[in-house]
Amino acid sequence: MIIRNTGTSKKKILFIVGCVFVLSIILREIGIFDFNFYSFQMSSTQSSQKNQTNMGKKKGFSYHLVVKYKSETILNYTHLYTGTHPPIEIKANLAEPVYSGNYALPFVKNFQITYQCNFASVKSSQNQTIKGKVEGTVTARIRGFCSRIKAKELAMNEAKKRIKSYFQTQLIH
Repeated sequence: MIIRNTGTSKKKILFIVGCVFVLSIILREIGIFDFNFYSFQMSSTQSSQKNQTNMGKKKGFSYHLVVKYKSETILNYTHLYTGTHPPIEIKANLAEPVYSGNYALPFVKNFQITYQCNFASVKSSQNQTIKGKVEGTVTARIRGFCSRIKAKELAMNEAKKRIKSYFQTQLIH
């Protein structure tokens, strides 16, 4: 006759399941294991400042723009305006954003990201110059199972999208 102690084996199984669950949460939060199930809502505001000199009488101008964040090129864009000189070379750098609010809790995240992108012309055939900055704030509300890394990535992608939109639609106006 075999006597089993089912209480001890259930405890072992629950302990193993609990350890796997805690380990998966830790690995997910540090970015090794990517499992997210969430819904999110983003809103943003943005302002810009632009200074131009020696642009001539025409409103528009041609330019080639490179926007970088750290060492990553997030936008490489050329705008050709008819009847103008060769494109002005413009370089832009997105500074490290500032995060504030709750982006660490596992199931509810409400936080803001504040960003700034400075740009300036570096090469022009007619001594044309342009210089300015784009600043903005993205407010993120995320509900569900979402890691800190993924939450920050979602907000940063929204900031990048807004910066691209500015350069593609507003720079020449």
